Amino acid sequence: MLRYTTVVCREEGIDVEKAQSDIAAMDSGAHAMGNRIWELTAKTITINNICKVLERDFDITDKDCYDETTAFLGKLLELKIIKVTETSQTKKIPKLPRSTPKSD
Repeated sequence: MLRYTTVVCREEGIDVEKAQSDIAAMDSGAHAMGNRIWELTAKTITINNICKVLERDFDITDKDCYDETTAFLGKLLELKIIKVTETSQTKKIPKLPRSTPKSD
C-alpha cells in the first residue's frame, strides 16, 4: 500500500523512452501531472514530497493529489518502471513510566 511516507524512484536500467511512451499512453487525462511525477521520480522521493510539489504547481487539493498520485504511481509500479525503495515510519515515542506521587 502506498502511503505519504512511501519512498519511490525509477527502476535502474529501464528504457526511459519506452517508459515515457507507456506513461503517455496511460496518462490521457492528467498529462502534465503525470509528466511531473515522472520527473520527480528521477531521484528517490516520498509521496508526501511529490504531493507538495504538485499542490504548488497545479490547482489540486491535498486529498485529490494523494489519490491521483498514488493511483498513477501504482500503474508505474505495475509497469515495473519505478520501485518502492522504503517506507519511512514515524518513530513512536516510548511511553515513560508513570511517576509515583511524592508522599509527604
